[in-house]
Amino acid sequence: MKGTISFYNADEQRGSIKGDDGNIYDFTLDNVNADNFEIEPLREVITSLPKSATYKDCLVSDLRVGFEVLEDDSLKDIYALKEQNLILDKVHYMVPKEVGIALDIPKPYQVIDKAEFLIHRTARNPRSLMLGLISDCKALGGNVLIDFEKKQIVKNSIGFSYYLYEGQGRVAVMAYPDEKGTSRMSLLKSSINHQRIAKIHKEDLNNKLGIKLLKILGAFLLVMFTIGFILAK
Repeated sequence: MKGTISFYNADEQRGSIKGDDGNIYDFTLDNVNADNFEIEPLREVITSLPKSATYKDCLVSDLRVGFEVLEDDSLKDIYALKEQNLILDKVHYMVPKEVGIALDIPKPYQVIDKAEFLIHRTARNPRSLMLGLISDCKALGGNVLIDFEKKQIVKNSIGFSYYLYEGQGRVAVMAYPDEKGTSRMSLLKSSINHQRIAKIHKEDLNNKLGIKLLKILGAFLLVMFTIGFILAK
């Protein structure tokens, strides 16, 4: 099987590959065949490789790889293909000096990569909401938050109500070609922690489902209590 690395987190030693069959496969560093990973041919397309580079330094976004898929969809013997298309790694890119929220992408910036799922946060005021989302965006590897939306909600407590603000946005990386830039495409496309964002999204869905089930259970118990109370008379 052949495919393209779509994401790799060097710190966690985990990533994903989009196979030529259209499927997404998760992998770890242990799935890479270090003995069959030829580094020297990759220097022509990954110009940022250090002289003492190992196969670990070559695991970048857009790298074409071959691999074997096991019955449980896990991978083994991942290696770099001789045919590569990483010419964009020779281009320097300029990135924003600070992480922020962009309602529109300012020229000449372009979105290099973005998360599949939105991130969410709740705060007491709009400023805290935006600062919190910006902090989350930075922690997840982005340099800009796009598709930002916020709304005011009312929370009811015992004897009083209060306002909160809910917001959401999409973690993204933006940059533009510039000979004075210090970033490369391979680094920009591997900076977002897609795996962590997907995990947070799944946890949010499970939490919402749990709250919904608790409400249903509460309503059921209330009905049963009412019926029992009536029958007791």
